[in-house]
Amino acid sequence: MVDLPGRGEEGRGQDAGGQQQDEAAVPAPAVHHPAYPYLGDHRAEHIAEKAREASKKLFSGDASDLENIPTTEISKSDFDTMTTVDLLVRTGLCDSKSEAKKLIASNGAYADNAGITSDSQKASELEKGGIIMLRKGKKTYHKIKIV
Repeated sequence: MVDLPGRGEEGRGQDAGGQQQDEAAVPAPAVHHPAYPYLGDHRAEHIAEKAREASKKLFSGDASDLENIPTTEISKSDFDTMTTVDLLVRTGLCDSKSEAKKLIASNGAYADNAGITSDSQKASELEKGGIIMLRKGKKTYHKIKIV
């Protein structure tokens, strides 16, 4: 056994109070939702459940209730001047314009389940009824509301 700082030869460590503690009794760190430190365990479970419901609806084709999907509201005047690259960056689906252009070139960007084919395409060409469902790859969705 390797002798680690703070541990004796029997594999024991000290807890925060300086008491000897058996190594087997030390709990492994728990993996939680990123919001856990801020919201507490019960809120993180609620957020995770809402995300599961939204993904179930998206993948089953039931797009009637999309309230749990990430949404960005864009004013009509801003929207009319944007390209598809601008939309992908504005929604956070891509971190930069170059990443958005690469995504479009690799046929990984979709608007309402139709592939986005040009990085110079105007966003206004995608609009149908004031809501656009953007998709990055197979699983990452983002809803755009035009207000």
